[in-house]
Amino acid sequence: MRIDSDAPALQLYDGHALDSQHPGLGRGLCLEPQGFPDAPNRPGFPDAILRPGTVYRRRIEYRFATPGRDRGWDEVAAALERA
Repeated sequence: MRIDSDAPALQLYDGHALDSQHPGLGRGLCLEPQGFPDAPNRPGFPDAILRPGTVYRRRIEYRFATPGRDRGWDEVAAALERA
């Protein structure tokens, strides 16, 4: 999997809280491009506050490829470029 985005950060969520709330679901993994979570408290970070009347738009592209078993990283990267 390859993720291309104009967002400056990537949030990783592993779903560990789902075990107690919904034990039958199992676990998952979420990779979510976004702004910096602590941006409102850090003056040097890009602004993450959406003000009334402004438009919020992000580009996020997920690419998936299955080059096959026992393939080298160069073949995996090439497959993701073609995806």
